[in-house]
Amino acid sequence: MNETRSLLSEQNFWLRIVILILSLMGALEASLKQILGLTVLFLLFLLLDLECYAKILKALRISLPFLAGYWVFATLFGTGFLEMLLFTAKIVFFIVVTVYVFGNLSLRRVLHDTRCLRKTGWGSRLVHFSLATALFLRAYLHRFAASGIRSADNIGNVFDRLVAVGKEVAGNSDVIEAQIRKIHSGSEDIAQVSGSNLIALCLLCCIILILSL
Repeated sequence: MNETRSLLSEQNFWLRIVILILSLMGALEASLKQILGLTVLFLLFLLLDLECYAKILKALRISLPFLAGYWVFATLFGTGFLEMLLFTAKIVFFIVVTVYVFGNLSLRRVLHDTRCLRKTGWGSRLVHFSLATALFLRAYLHRFAASGIRSADNIGNVFDRLVAVGKEVAGNSDVIEAQIRKIHSGSEDIAQVSGSNLIALCLLCCIILILSL
């Protein structure tokens, strides 16, 4: 999560969660045509924040070893080509949706939109856990990408790097905890941005329309 301001970064946090849930649940039973339509739809909306395209490309590069392994094993077990293509398209779509929801997320906006939730004990712990998880994943993906992963690496090497990077990031839990305290101390009340939320509502309507086709 970064603090770069954009029209998308000011979207209401709960609207983002609705978009995420609707997209992922709808994609589970969607056809290849619907998945492709949804992917194009999200890419069009992401034109409002071009920095997200670089994040999508990075995520796709990281997922290449997994997808390559899937195609090898699926072919060996006689999985149909269209079925493999649909699975791959869903993985790509999940990556695009995840980047849309979290790639340009403003921490200021999250803290503002969850202020009522944080007034309760369990809500405060939930937000704290979510922030810690998000910061851990950000640090993990950053270090994994910096570890020199190549699409030509075999699955064993990739797995070893996954484990090594996980241990390294887990060892820096104190740094993540300090970041969370800094985020909470710097939270402030901010105004709602109606234009950003209108974009999110338009996206929701388009998702429902494509899934109904």
